[in-house]
Amino acid sequence: MKRILIVSVIFLLTCINVFAKDTNTNKAFTTVTKGLVGEWVNELGSTLKITDIDSSSGRISGIYKSSSGTSGKSYPLIGWVNYQSPQPATDNAVVVCFSVHWGQYGSVTTWNGTYHLEKQNPMIKTQWLLVRSNTKFVWDHMLTGSSTFMLNKK
Repeated sequence: MKRILIVSVIFLLTCINVFAKDTNTNKAFTTVTKGLVGEWVNELGSTLKITDIDSSSGRISGIYKSSSGTSGKSYPLIGWVNYQSPQPATDNAVVVCFSVHWGQYGSVTTWNGTYHLEKQNPMIKTQWLLVRSNTKFVWDHMLTGSSTFMLNKK
C-alpha cells in the first residue's frame, strides 16, 4: 500500500511539473507576441491590423488594407506566429506569416517573415508572394517582393 501511495505521489508531481512547464511556455509566448497586436504600416502605406493572437495555437487574425489595387477596401487576414525561447549567441526573432484572400480580384497574397522586438522601432520584415488567377502571360501569375511593417504609433 505504501508503494502505491509513493508511485501515485510521484505521478502527481510529474503531472504538475509538466503542466507548470506548459504554463510558463505559454506565458513566455504571450509576453513576446503581444507586441504584434496593433496596427502596422509598410513602406507603401498599406495597413496590417492584427486584432488577435490565440496563445494556445499561435493563430493570428486581423484586417489588411492595401494602398494599391483594391480601392481602399479592407480584407480579413489569417496567419500564424511561432516563437522559440532565445538561444545564446544567436539572433532571436518571432516568426510570422499571414495571408489575405482578395475576393473579386481573384488573388491571394501570403507574407512570411520575422518580428524583431526593438524597443524604439518594432518591425515585421517580410517577403510576400502574390498569386493571381488572370494575367496576359502564363509566367505572370506569381509576383514576389518584400515589405517592412512598422508599428503605427498614432
